[in-house]
Amino acid sequence: MKKLTKEESYQKKLATMMNALHEALKAWKDGERWTVYVSEGNKKMGSVPSVSLLPLITCNKSCRATCGHDGCYAVKMAMFRGNVRKSWARNTVLLMLDPAGFYDQLYGWLLIHKPDSFRFNVAGDFANLNYFDIAVGMAESFPETHFLAFTREYEKVASYIDYVGELPDNMHFVLSSWEGLKTYNPYDLPESVVLEPGSPIPEGVKLCGGNCFECKCHGVGCWSLKQGEKIGFYKH
Repeated sequence: MKKLTKEESYQKKLATMMNALHEALKAWKDGERWTVYVSEGNKKMGSVPSVSLLPLITCNKSCRATCGHDGCYAVKMAMFRGNVRKSWARNTVLLMLDPAGFYDQLYGWLLIHKPDSFRFNVAGDFANLNYFDIAVGMAESFPETHFLAFTREYEKVASYIDYVGELPDNMHFVLSSWEGLKTYNPYDLPESVVLEPGSPIPEGVKLCGGNCFECKCHGVGCWSLKQGEKIGFYKH
């Protein structure tokens, strides 16, 4: 079997994500309704719950042009786990077509479970302002929960701070960078750095400990990054 080029592989992944989105849209059009899917953890996340959208589809152009072509872990998961892909597609459609329902259902989940930590976007990104406002609104509504989100939507974060003045103390944004990509970060927010396997850790960069729950419990890693600090991840 002929090995796909990087571009052919990317187009195959993009088509798979688009097909999942179309299937979810058709189900909605046919009258199906569902509640927002919250993952209650996995090997990397530990017991930290999270909500995600379809990768590539909800990621911006800079993301698709870099990590989207270069082996994004979320895309890999979506490609090999059809049930995960379907759940993320349904979350995406719910957010697109019923953002108030998405908000209410996520609020209800958090109200019942009261987690001490929660992550947005293990896959996907803040594709629209509704979703960004939902994330910040959850942090404001649940001050005892620490929320974490990696994002390439630099301008949305900066614009919020421009107009509102500050983020909730429990809303931790980490701006995701990539080799060759300029990060717009006027407020010196924490950033993530992607490292090639086996490469040395740059000076001043903390290395990801590999498990969100363990890092959070020990007060290290992404959950405790301060202005100007960086966290490093080896490609995975």
